[in-house]
Amino acid sequence: MRRIVLLTVAGLLGIAGPAAAQATSTASPNAAGKPSKLHFEIDGLASPIDGRLPSALRLTAPRFKVNLEALSKRCSAEAAKLNECPRGSLMGTGSLLIEVTAPDGVRDVDVAVKVYLHSRTRIFAVAYVFGWRVVPATLNTRRRFVVDFDPLPEAPPFEGVSYTLKRIWFTFNAKRVIRQRTRSGVKRRRVHLINNPATCSGRWPSLVSLRFPDGSENPFAAPTRCSRS
Repeated sequence: MRRIVLLTVAGLLGIAGPAAAQATSTASPNAAGKPSKLHFEIDGLASPIDGRLPSALRLTAPRFKVNLEALSKRCSAEAAKLNECPRGSLMGTGSLLIEVTAPDGVRDVDVAVKVYLHSRTRIFAVAYVFGWRVVPATLNTRRRFVVDFDPLPEAPPFEGVSYTLKRIWFTFNAKRVIRQRTRSGVKRRRVHLINNPATCSGRWPSLVSLRFPDGSENPFAAPTRCSRS
């Protein structure tokens, strides 16, 4: 992902990536300094993606704050393989919408994805594709939110079957109440996984980066609209 890192920096500076909306991001609510749900969406049919299935995917929200206290549990590799991750480790959901062309016709397949926290720097995406599949990814929460799926699994190589990517989306969100005993009683503190940047000048500079099996790489600016209150 070395070149993707370089292209990501260029994209955040506004000097790389096409202007079309191949990717978008939203925070809900989008007020500065507030907890939110962070949503990314990719139009797989837009150029230069053109329906190609990526081999790597990175989602970047540079100024968002992440509080992993919002997740009370962790998911082990064994639990992920069995689709038995604890609910307290669930940090996001997603979907891949893929058009499958086969000798018997064309149909859309919507692959639901759940994302679980494994450690402070590692997550698991779990989906059912001819059995439960686990895709590990790295997580960077140092004054930013970065999820890096590298590599992504290849599509099943069935004879006479082709695949077209139509859409990818991910939403990250979690919250819980932490109870702490004090001398005066029990203190309750609500914590949220995703917290918006403290200031807003119209947009926050989020980015989506894709790499493809042929080696080509594309960063797409996906600025997150924001409000001051």
